[in-house]
Amino acid sequence: MLTSALHGLSAGDYIKADRRRAVAVAQALAAFLQRLHAVPVDDCPFDSSVAAWLPVVRRLVAKGQIDVEDFDDEHAGWSAARVLAKVEALAGHARGRVVVHGDFSLGNVILGDDGTIAGCIDVGRLGVGDPYRDIFIGWRDLGGFGAEAQRAFLTALGIDELDETRRELHRALDELF
Repeated sequence: MLTSALHGLSAGDYIKADRRRAVAVAQALAAFLQRLHAVPVDDCPFDSSVAAWLPVVRRLVAKGQIDVEDFDDEHAGWSAARVLAKVEALAGHARGRVVVHGDFSLGNVILGDDGTIAGCIDVGRLGVGDPYRDIFIGWRDLGGFGAEAQRAFLTALGIDELDETRRELHRALDELF
């Protein structure tokens, strides 16, 4: 893998500098995600499926390495074991095989001064997996900038409504990292 310095701001900081940019950034993120998800899976040697991450999060839970104080409101007050049980119960709902970033947060996408995507960082979870992994994290982060940005993101991806079961799965899985 070849890397180089990226000049610009994270997508989140870019929007914070001018909140009117939220919808345009959401659409740019969706276009980037569509290009990433179109990479042929046969060209990707990494597995980022829910099944591949289950042994990892089981070990993290067993070792007490989950920060339960950092859980989202949906899981506030839950134990790590309870969140893991939820992931295990929902794991069968993961579907689709695309190349995913794995942590498609606004902090991991860098935009240039003109708002175009310069690149992405933190690709440690990149691999073949359920596209909802990226869709959920991007959608969740855009929620900090309003429902209009979230809707623009989904619309640009061709999604009318989020699949709530898959959203719950990936929200719970994300809690364990």
